[in-house]
Amino acid sequence: MLAALMLAFAPVVWACWNVDGFIVKKGEDTELADGKVFLIGSTIELEMYTDVPSGEYTWTELWYWSTGAETKVSTNVLATAGEYTISCDMDIDFEVPDLPPETKSDSVSFYVITPKLTTDKNSLSLCTCSKANITLEIGSEVSNLSLEWSLTVENDDDDKPVRVSLEEASEGYGRVVKMEKNSGTGTITVTATIETDSGPIYKSVEVLVTSEGCSSCQQAGGVDSSLGSVDTKIYLGKTSGGELSGFLRIKSETVGPVLATPAGLEAVVLGNGEGVEVINYNSEIRQVLAPQGLFDVVTNSSTSYSVNFYELSQVGAKGTNGYYTVTGDPSKTITVTNPSGDPGDVDTLQVVQTVNGDSTTSEYHYDGSDWTLIEGNGLRTEILSMSINGDYKTKTRTVKNPDGSIASQIVERYFNFNLPDWDWGLVETTHGVGPDAISETIEYYTSTNAVDAGSYGMVKRRQSSDGSWQSYTYTTNGLVETQSRPWLDAGTNVIENDYTVSVDPAFDGLSLNGANPRIVTEKIIEGATETILGRTYYAYGTNVIGDAVEIVERACGTAAYGDPDNQRTITTTYSLKTGGTDFVGRLRSVVNDDGTMTSYDYAHGNYVTNANPALNSFSSSTNGTCLRTVITEGTEANPVGVAYRSLQTVTVEDELGGILQNEAYVYNGTGYERISWTVNYLDVKGRAVETISSDGSKTTTQWGCCGKEVETGATGVTYDYAYDALSRNDLVTKATDSGGLFTVYTLDAEGRQITSVIQSGGLSLVTSNKYDSLGRVIMTVDPAGLVSSNSYEDFGRTTVTVAPGGLTNRSERYVDGRAKAVHADDKLTTTYEYGVNPDGSQYTIVYNGPSGLTSLSWVKTTMDYLGRPLSKEASCFGGATITQIYEYNSKGQLIKTQAIGITPQPAATLYEYDELGQQYRSGLDRDGDETLDLGETDRIRESISYYEKTGVDWWSVSESFVYPEDGNATPVSAGKQKTRLTGLGIVAANGVLLSESKSTDIPGNETISTAEVDRDNKTVVQTVQFPDSTAEAVSISINGLLTSRTTKSGLMYTYGYDSLERQATVTDPRVGVSTTYYNDKGQVESVTDAADNITSYAYDPESGRCIAVTNAIDLVTRYEYDSKSQLRKIWGDTTYPISYQYDDFGRMIAMSTYRGGSGWSGTEWPAS
Repeated sequence: MLAALMLAFAPVVWACWNVDGFIVKKGEDTELADGKVFLIGSTIELEMYTDVPSGEYTWTELWYWSTGAETKVSTNVLATAGEYTISCDMDIDFEVPDLPPETKSDSVSFYVITPKLTTDKNSLSLCTCSKANITLEIGSEVSNLSLEWSLTVENDDDDKPVRVSLEEASEGYGRVVKMEKNSGTGTITVTATIETDSGPIYKSVEVLVTSEGCSSCQQAGGVDSSLGSVDTKIYLGKTSGGELSGFLRIKSETVGPVLATPAGLEAVVLGNGEGVEVINYNSEIRQVLAPQGLFDVVTNSSTSYSVNFYELSQVGAKGTNGYYTVTGDPSKTITVTNPSGDPGDVDTLQVVQTVNGDSTTSEYHYDGSDWTLIEGNGLRTEILSMSINGDYKTKTRTVKNPDGSIASQIVERYFNFNLPDWDWGLVETTHGVGPDAISETIEYYTSTNAVDAGSYGMVKRRQSSDGSWQSYTYTTNGLVETQSRPWLDAGTNVIENDYTVSVDPAFDGLSLNGANPRIVTEKIIEGATETILGRTYYAYGTNVIGDAVEIVERACGTAAYGDPDNQRTITTTYSLKTGGTDFVGRLRSVVNDDGTMTSYDYAHGNYVTNANPALNSFSSSTNGTCLRTVITEGTEANPVGVAYRSLQTVTVEDELGGILQNEAYVYNGTGYERISWTVNYLDVKGRAVETISSDGSKTTTQWGCCGKEVETGATGVTYDYAYDALSRNDLVTKATDSGGLFTVYTLDAEGRQITSVIQSGGLSLVTSNKYDSLGRVIMTVDPAGLVSSNSYEDFGRTTVTVAPGGLTNRSERYVDGRAKAVHADDKLTTTYEYGVNPDGSQYTIVYNGPSGLTSLSWVKTTMDYLGRPLSKEASCFGGATITQIYEYNSKGQLIKTQAIGITPQPAATLYEYDELGQQYRSGLDRDGDETLDLGETDRIRESISYYEKTGVDWWSVSESFVYPEDGNATPVSAGKQKTRLTGLGIVAANGVLLSESKSTDIPGNETISTAEVDRDNKTVVQTVQFPDSTAEAVSISINGLLTSRTTKSGLMYTYGYDSLERQATVTDPRVGVSTTYYNDKGQVESVTDAADNITSYAYDPESGRCIAVTNAIDLVTRYEYDSKSQLRKIWGDTTYPISYQYDDFGRMIAMSTYRGGSGWSGTEWPAS
């Protein structure tokens, strides 16, 4: 585009000099004003002329000029976006007596733009916003320029309205989209309109408000089928920063012939589409190139097509037909088929995934009223039934196991509100079947009056069948104003949000983060009594360089903002101005109330590998594809760190967010030295295939379609993993010399573990579980056949557990979910009481025994709003109470504890902290002056941790000191521990040195412990050098099992195991081999010592407790327990008979022995 700017002067009139400045024009007629916008690449031509005779003036100008006499011309191509100003100055010397020179000047400013919009997220996910409001930054490279912004919303079917707002960004350009945590799902489109010299330019960003991001199978080529109609996604994998780049989608409300053709396939590209190229043929998707691979769509027939996924390494250049070329076979094929083979006969759609010749099928079926989705070759069947009765619509989702039993069921009832932009809304959800079912009803605000616009379509109240509930009110612009829920059974817990009052007007003018509250107040209401528990204050602003700053203060009770006892955190993040689109929203620093500070620094660059992984390196480059993050732990006074105390961690990520390297550095007073590193080598999908660390450890992993298939850890132990047709891990095999130790899982349709079988060498142990339709465990049978059962009452508020042996525990909860009471065999054992003090602190009293709230045995704990204990009270003998009190400084650090209610009064314990907020000194304040005085009578102990460099090696050191003598301020070492950080991974006598530590006791004696690994032979050798022996204590483990142990006295014990890796033999060098035998239930059946003496064991079949031990000469000792597993009686051939009695608190109150009587050799306790 050519834009000509003409600067014209009126002709010179000598008698009446009349120069009015410059007139800026485009072409001949159009006058241009400041603020015009040109697209990048435009050409500006500037022409200036005058009739003033040559020599009567001189030209000065900030641009360069072409040649010319009276006419000056300049041409510039606008190649860089930004804001430009052209200034033209004319100095005129009239050469007339008494007429001084005159200067005339003018300027014009304009903008050059790309233009483009960027986002910092690909989507707004309900998975994350279930905990907090989330934001999406829409950035533009245009600053100080008037843009028109618009937001459109498309709601998903049968969901409540999407609740989003469009606000100004902190830098005055760009926009922030904010979604509330109770928003519905759908699609939002943000559009910016820019008026340019050649007309308006429109740029839009589409963002999904979705539950995407919750699935664990979103790697490239991953497939997820869900039932609401036909809805299958084929994920495109990751894009820059590890975000989901998008997916191919088959979605339709009906099964039709088009679904079995590429015409039924659509591409959903998230974010701004970076790295994703969609190639169409005849309006159908033919190929999609994504950052992690190519998706090639091939038509098989009129009723079938395939999507072939190729790794990037298999993708070549485009051919003459415009499609990318590929080599080799696809790593995965997804085939979509109408199995009838007749385009006119369509009631079923199959989606078949094939990897390495193995296929799994998902099948949609529609019979005119019900939808059915069969997945995993029949492992999971989901049925969706739908009916409409007047203004109500009911959807029933039933998931069935392969045997047809119900694994879960959800019934959703919708109401047709028939209101603007809102038809169907979910009003009731029921989970489970029959008496297990738990329901929740939902009430909405439905007023369409303008004054109620903020609450329209928002949830008013949720009521669960277990008695719990939540209610909400909203501001006029749709923000949550209050959130209420039950407190205990009858009270109310209220959280109030105030958005209108700035707690720090000089810093926070309420222009930033307007959707975030400034004051959050939590209170408890009991009857007419209202008690404020505490407040959280928020302030948002910018610092002098433009970073975004958030100040959060948590206050107890009614304390005001700025109270010195408030706990303050200051978080600084990069803004668009300071971090650009690359780093906007990332942390820059966090300052805590104790003065500690964590700083963050980021850089793009390139990662260079080396044959020696220790030499892998990162080099900064603005065009690099990798990201380095440096996190420094320092203080506000010393952000760079504290010498020999502070650590710095460095992480390097690839362009898809995969971790390539982690490093740790220690500050030595002038700089940071590396003390450890870990390098990950990733496959094309960003998964670690080899991990090597500076301590010499290495882990290798082989990956398949569904997850890891083989993994060998640092000690050489190898595990194989297998998966069922639903990609769930159902087999783990540990490699052993005997052929493998297998753990086999059977899962139901919802992935719950039905059985777990450990087996090897003909031996096996089985654990089984049974669930109700809510997924709660109702019965467990362990390998010994012992049965535990659970039942649920009051819609889950009461849980009844029957343990093996018959003990019945009954646990009750208040409506708000807190523990209320526990019964054992219908006897009350524990009762809970809760309350609120006038200052907002809360207490919990735990009563023990059957007397409940009147029990004389109790413990009361009082906590403040910040979760810190203020006091602990306990009943004691004679009705007295002992109280432990806690005091804190303004930094929130515990500085004093003291027990009161005891005579004589014990001294208080005081605590002191270093500049990093770590407690380093504590002691008894014997003189009572509230300080720890060295060299006086206080009993003081110190503990310090630091890093130490000895020679070229770094160590982590912990050292403790005491002051044992009154009047002596000289500390005495009470012990020192050192752990080696560098110099590991070197070749040692028994493999690679994995760890080393040194411990020094008070006299200065040193004990040295090392661990060496021979990974190839799966061997770990742990050695301990004691100061009182010239011989080392050595333990050897092979394949994860201890095989021998040699003491410092030179005695070597060896250990053997059965095929289930249970210890079977122990060889004592002094007496020989003892052997343990197990029964088929996994219990120890007998032990044979080195002299072939056999000790055997018998068990109660109901409880599994040992009830008899028979020694080598067939003499028996018998045991009897009550249902609480308390030992009641001992008798038999080898011991005096003994009986025990217990009170209602479970405490032993009597022990009786018997010297006479008869029948003590019987299997039952004698009647007399």
